Amino acid sequence: MLRTVLPLHNSRKLALRFFQTEQRKNTNLHGLSAVQKKKVILKMFKQLTREDMDALKKRAAAWEAKKISGETAIPSYRRRNEITPYELFYKEQLSNPSIASIASPSVREKKLFAIFNSLPVATMEALEKRARELSQGIALSDSPPPSGKKPSASKKKKKRITIKTSSKSRSMTSQGASVRKKKKRTVTKTKVSPYAAFVKEQMPHMTHLPTKERMKAIAEKWNSMKTENAVDKSKPENAVDKSKPENTAAADPAPPS
Repeated sequence: MLRTVLPLHNSRKLALRFFQTEQRKNTNLHGLSAVQKKKVILKMFKQLTREDMDALKKRAAAWEAKKISGETAIPSYRRRNEITPYELFYKEQLSNPSIASIASPSVREKKLFAIFNSLPVATMEALEKRARELSQGIALSDSPPPSGKKPSASKKKKKRITIKTSSKSRSMTSQGASVRKKKKRTVTKTKVSPYAAFVKEQMPHMTHLPTKERMKAIAEKWNSMKTENAVDKSKPENAVDKSKPENTAAADPAPPS
């Protein structure tokens, strides 16, 4: 006895599933939650015209047949960075002035979806092929490089910047350098005071004293030397003053008796 097996999904459910697959990466639905996104997709699906629905059912049937035979490039689940034909068509048509002039996103979406469903079979296949190639290119670019090979870093030669100067500027710079050297040579040396020279002379003889007592001892020695010099200078003057009366007395003749 033969038994007929009904398909798992009828044409409308299959069209809805295909429509949901196409709308998963719709940029206008990214900000919505999963429940809200499902409601919006169902509402958009119900608002399709009869012609759009028939075209969607045909495309969904072809998609299901390819998926069963293993020739489909669009699986039942979305891969990472996968681009669908509808998404590719949507992005390309946004630069169209007639589409970009539509202010309402929902109206723009409906118009683009209607145009997409009315595309010829050859154009649809070309879109699918391009979307598949773009998806493969993104997957290859995201894949890490092999562990054995290190990415070769391009070695760039650093260019040396050479600044040309005229002979006049060179002579001016050389003159300025010579003037600076002369100024350094002709720096007047500060005169050292006698006390500083005395301290420098006496410091090696004071190493047996503590550091604080050295300057005191040198200062006392300096003061004593100054007083001795002052006394030595005053002695000849006193001797000359005292000798004057004695000489005059001897020189004067004795008074007569």
